[in-house]
Amino acid sequence: MPHNRPGGPVPTESRTGRENQRFGAEGERLVAGAIPMRFKPGVEGPEGVEVLLITSRRGKGYVFPKGGWENDEELRDAAMRETVEEAGVRGQLEEPIIGKFPFHSGKAERQSAAHQGRCVAYLFAMHVSEELASWPEGHQRSRHWVSLQEACCKCRYPWMREALVAWVRRRGWEAAAAACAACGEAAAAERQQQALAAPNQQAGQQQQQQQPEQAQQAQQQAPAQQPPQPPQQQAAVAPQQQAVCVMAAGQLPAEAAVPATVDRIAVHT
Repeated sequence: MPHNRPGGPVPTESRTGRENQRFGAEGERLVAGAIPMRFKPGVEGPEGVEVLLITSRRGKGYVFPKGGWENDEELRDAAMRETVEEAGVRGQLEEPIIGKFPFHSGKAERQSAAHQGRCVAYLFAMHVSEELASWPEGHQRSRHWVSLQEACCKCRYPWMREALVAWVRRRGWEAAAAACAACGEAAAAERQQQALAAPNQQAGQQQQQQQPEQAQQAQQQAPAQQPPQPPQQQAAVAPQQQAVCVMAAGQLPAEAAVPATVDRIAVHT
């Protein structure tokens, strides 16, 4: 039994490499994935649905499991394989497919490829029946079960939120779909504001870090100041300074010009 089927062998590693990667007619990279979900017993409607989010490898937000669709597998097998490799869950894919969603990958290694980051994702809904304790990317990702609305708020990519809202609408839950869409738009606007404010915050932090360094450099460059002298030493030094100044001007101080005691010598003419 394949690794991606419920009850099958537990997978130990993810597929790597791009040798078997499928591409579309216009050169776009083809991706397959799923929105894992479970249903609370006895709870009807959108309140009874929980959605599984996983952290991205680089820790930059929450996503749904997805990855490259390869030449040697069917679309549904690729979606289930990526879901068990990244999220560690297995189950039944819901028919029909939610849809296909174009997006752009910003990863540097894909910018230089022929497709220049252009991708198309085929996304299913998966009814989870098995949650593995360990899975290939378990050391790189964490799992979080959340409500429909919370999933729309936390999901990082607009196209993933769009796919979830499309599934909710397909169920006929228009009010829940509108609430999910509004929550997703508000969260996206907040993330955009944070991204715009990030450079200013970094500049402020750098300035704060530089201020102590600049103050220390200024202190090191400033001329050394003599410590204050005691009053008695100041009084003793003052006449010496005065004598030096007068002598420098070519004059003698009064004490040197007229001695305190003068011997009178009689001069006979």
